[in-house]
Amino acid sequence: MSRTGLRKLLPFCLWLLVGLVFASQLHLFASRTGGHMGWRDAFLWEVPRWGLWALFAPLVIGIAHKYPLRRRNAGRIVALHVLCGSIVSLIHLVLFVLIFHGLRLSIAERGSLSDTLQFAFPLDFHVGVAVYFLIILLKQYGESEQRVARLQAELTQAQLQALKMQLHPHFLFNTLNSISSYLRIDVEIADEMIGRLGDFLRLTLQNPGKQEIVLEKELEFLKLYLGIEQLRFQDRLRLEFEIDPDALSVLVPNLILQPLVENAVRHGVAAQPGVGEIRITANRVESELRIQIQDNGAGFSQQITEGIGISTTRDRLRQMYGAEGRLTFANQSGGGAVVNLTIPFHVSEKTN
Repeated sequence: MSRTGLRKLLPFCLWLLVGLVFASQLHLFASRTGGHMGWRDAFLWEVPRWGLWALFAPLVIGIAHKYPLRRRNAGRIVALHVLCGSIVSLIHLVLFVLIFHGLRLSIAERGSLSDTLQFAFPLDFHVGVAVYFLIILLKQYGESEQRVARLQAELTQAQLQALKMQLHPHFLFNTLNSISSYLRIDVEIADEMIGRLGDFLRLTLQNPGKQEIVLEKELEFLKLYLGIEQLRFQDRLRLEFEIDPDALSVLVPNLILQPLVENAVRHGVAAQPGVGEIRITANRVESELRIQIQDNGAGFSQQITEGIGISTTRDRLRQMYGAEGRLTFANQSGGGAVVNLTIPFHVSEKTN
């Protein structure tokens, strides 16, 4: 059976399970109080009674969808549902009695249909109304939960978008500042920087609303940025990439690496007279993607101050992955700093 068929069959199975539970209770209660309710009679009474609700529940849900419980006109809506609940319960009761009577006749037991109806009405009518309102309330609660989840998702998306937008002016300001400086020193380098900045922005605009992109695309962004920095530092900036091929299709936050690498350039390359080395690695470790950015600079001081880029990166990780997104800093034993970025390993659906 298909998954869709199983999904459709599930409500009936649940109502049937309720009927079996009540049948067991009815039999056990009768045996404890000296009654004569066998298992067969208990099942004949309870299973059809509750099994019918598998057919009535979609009708009740449809009524609830059309007339939801709201504060506005609450009295009229409740009165309407009391009327509908009474009608649904009465129809359910009549059908149940007909089924029960038919089953009794099929096993050669005698009984009057009118007597069964008179017996069942005071026992079952109010239960039917209560079940009606229980379905209404469960539906209302489920919709409220979905609405809260949807609003939470929209809020998170808005927060992530705002955080990402913080990076664009931050990055542009630093790059334009570099271009402005080189306009006085070397116009050709400044012109080349402008061209590479244009390439970077064009690539960024291809995914304007995406919070996640594949690592391969993120590395393209990063290399365009580093191309601008190499124009500044010339032979003083040496780069090394060691990327696991399996990690290239992993989804990572859009523009997550640029502020981290910019921090390494500023403090690991610009702050020293010699050649600055930056090494970027990405590997899968069990269910995580771990990205490491190393430099051979002076390392972190005892008091690490987080600027806009780093604090925004940390906030984005927390918003997107909770405790599964981690950003840590450390000094290397041989000198220099290392930044570790850890996120859940999940690949783009297009690659599956």
